[in-house]
Amino acid sequence: MRKPKVYLAAAYGRKIEIAGYREELRRLGLTVTSRWMDEPHTSDAGVGGGDTPLAFALNDLDDVLAADVLISFTDGTLARGGRHVEYGFALATAKELWIVGPIEHIFHHLADRVFPSWEAVMSEAHGVKEWFA
Repeated sequence: MRKPKVYLAAAYGRKIEIAGYREELRRLGLTVTSRWMDEPHTSDAGVGGGDTPLAFALNDLDDVLAADVLISFTDGTLARGGRHVEYGFALATAKELWIVGPIEHIFHHLADRVFPSWEAVMSEAHGVKEWFA
């Protein structure tokens, strides 16, 4: 069985934290499709050249399409919404949806799995043999 490809969605301000989780998944042999945490930008403006908000958004959608599972990190606050768009896009394209943190809106109730923490995800992952096949 093929290992699932994973997209990690979170508020941009958490990119360093999420990059650490990406490395944990990579050490387990999983492919993480999220490139947003490596892009040198803020969510408001690009830094010139081909680095524009539109290019970053299109990259994100391509990365979600390449994934089998979207893991969305929530924090219980209502703030900027890019990760919610990614979640909706994954929902519309029939991806498996996981939430890490509290439910923030009604569409989060459509998630396949809800975890209280990253540690709970990793604990679960170690028990899923498809992730290590």
